[in-house]
Amino acid sequence: MRKIKSGLLIVLACLISVACYNIWGYSQSPSPTVQLRVEPQEIIPFEAEAKTLPQSATLTLQAVDRLGNPLKAVNMHLTIETPPKNPWFTTDFPIVEGIKLLELESFAPDGELKIKQMLPIRGTYSLIVQVKSVEGSEVLPFEENLSLNIGENPVKYQNYAILALILLGVGVIGGTIIGKQSGAEEMSTTVRMVLSGLVVVAIIVLLLVNIQAEKADAHSGHEHSHSRQSLGKIENLKTIELVSNHSAIVGKPASFKLHLLSPTTQSDINFKLTTKQEEGWTAFAIEGVLKQEEDFSWQESFFDGSPHTIEVEVSPAKSAKQQFRPFSLQQEIDVEAVAPPLTRRLISLGYMTAFVSLGFLGGLKSTILKR
Repeated sequence: MRKIKSGLLIVLACLISVACYNIWGYSQSPSPTVQLRVEPQEIIPFEAEAKTLPQSATLTLQAVDRLGNPLKAVNMHLTIETPPKNPWFTTDFPIVEGIKLLELESFAPDGELKIKQMLPIRGTYSLIVQVKSVEGSEVLPFEENLSLNIGENPVKYQNYAILALILLGVGVIGGTIIGKQSGAEEMSTTVRMVLSGLVVVAIIVLLLVNIQAEKADAHSGHEHSHSRQSLGKIENLKTIELVSNHSAIVGKPASFKLHLLSPTTQSDINFKLTTKQEEGWTAFAIEGVLKQEEDFSWQESFFDGSPHTIEVEVSPAKSAKQQFRPFSLQQEIDVEAVAPPLTRRLISLGYMTAFVSLGFLGGLKSTILKR
């Protein structure tokens, strides 16, 4: 009897051990995740003065399970946020610092979402990816927070250093000339007058610039009518239209949507969407699948105050029972430029005034020591 009880205890202990091991192993197993691939590996921010057309970055997001296998038939919701604001070391486009650059949700048959996106400024971008299951999928919804760091273009530092040296040189020359022409008794009065004059001139210039900027903003207006533009008809099966505003404002997300009207077929539709600036470079691009009776919507923020064109290419899926002839149409978007914030302009002006003042004081001091 004792042997039977001992055997039962041993079996029970083994079962508990196996159960605990399985629970512990399951808790320690990796969770589903999203992998990010970026091309090219070295990305520089947008450069307006570039001799060649700027190239947008290709971002590939792959949703995988615990074993690293691609997830099938999921919806991927992507939000890209620009680096946070930094008033003391501003970028070339301060108006788009700390904003939502892009937001979209797309069906990913193989768990992959691939887009092209122009990254306008340096810093660390936040990519928030939400993976959701669709009908017939057993994928649990989860969220992944990724980051993408973009370094500054070395040319920017070189240009800034050259500008600083020029301002210092102007200050040194001015201080040296005034130091030679002024007597020792008049030196302190001259210094105060020159510095006061620099401040007054800087304030006048800043006021004139801001008045002109405010006038431009007042005349341009901020009212944008919500409009629709029909893109095309697929052989009496479906009509597709692009629901959008014909205008947008720099730094503010603009909403767009590819909408299916009167769906009468069970076929999926492939689309290729591209947003191009008037000079020809790509601001945003994506290839996706427009599932039956579903729309594709996205929000896009523009950083360049020039007209953009949205191009859409539509074709039937290979597995579609009803085929149609591919077609391509486009719509132009007017983008309204926005002047940089007043605080940023004041800080930039302060830096330039400081360089001139340091050079002026250095030239003045060197002249006094030589006497």
